[in-house]
Amino acid sequence: MSITKKRIAFLPSQFKPESVDSLVRLGRDYDGGYLVDERCLVNADLLLGLGINDDWSFEEDFSTRSNIPVLAFDGSIGAHVFRKKALRRFINVRKFLSFVHWFKKYIAYKNFFSKKNKHYPLFLGIDNNKNYISLDTLFKSYVDAGKNNIFIKIDIEGSEYRLLEDILKYSDRINGLVIEFHDVDLNIDNIKSFIQSVGLNICHIHINNTCVFSSKNIPLVIEVTFTKYDTNPSDTVQLPHVLDMPNSSQYMEPEIKFF
Repeated sequence: MSITKKRIAFLPSQFKPESVDSLVRLGRDYDGGYLVDERCLVNADLLLGLGINDDWSFEEDFSTRSNIPVLAFDGSIGAHVFRKKALRRFINVRKFLSFVHWFKKYIAYKNFFSKKNKHYPLFLGIDNNKNYISLDTLFKSYVDAGKNNIFIKIDIEGSEYRLLEDILKYSDRINGLVIEFHDVDLNIDNIKSFIQSVGLNICHIHINNTCVFSSKNIPLVIEVTFTKYDTNPSDTVQLPHVLDMPNSSQYMEPEIKFF
């Protein structure tokens, strides 16, 4: 049950999605799921999951439905992290349920990131640190040059702005993109410029309903889906989409108005 009244979010007209009839939702219920153009899913030959934390349900759904490999990059997690979390709780009988949770997470991680699916414990954005990698270096070092229909999911808590220039560089090899933008009010001109330059069409936008708003009612966290395929300009795009789910069931989905 929602516990707050509906809010109205304001975003520039450049953020307004165009209509497609082929949106599908991938990932778990509530936070962690995204709407994508099914044509991207069907035609993709590689998924790059940039930022997964302890939830790779989007990557798992995408890979299962398209039967393509997943390359995930996130320096904050790994089998050793989940194993350590489980072991710490194993010795405390009062945390048995938490132990079970993290043990299952460890097994799920080991099962999914094997064979064609790989996880690399690296943060995204820069090259001058052994624990980090730029998107440019990632493409050069990990992505087969023959793969030209790459889907990218980005949720890296603010570091996405460090990737935008390299996304433009490789945009002709990208068939779809989901990117979570943070601190939108401070980066709105940067996002506008990216939208106008990337050569992909916005087919969906969703507001993280747990985020705060700026003094001008601009949401600070938004999820934007791009597709390389044709879209139809329309003044009647339904937002939230019928397939959307709130990031949290405790809050109503905001209404979006474009200016």
